[in-house]
Amino acid sequence: QAVKSALSRAESELLKQHAAHCVEDAIATGNTTEQREKVAELIDLFDKLKR
Repeated sequence: QAVKSALSRAESELLKQHAAHCVEDAIATGNTTEQREKVAELIDLFDKLKR
C-alpha cells in the first residue's frame, strides 16, 4: 500500500510538471499545433494513470 501511495504521488507530480512547463510553453508560443500536441500528451498521461 505504501508503494502504491508513493507511485501515485510521483505520477501526480509528473502531471503537474508537464502541465506547468510543456503545456504552458505551448500556450505561450501561440502555436496551435504545438498546443494540441501538448494537450494530447497530457490526456494520454491521464489515461495511463487510470490503468
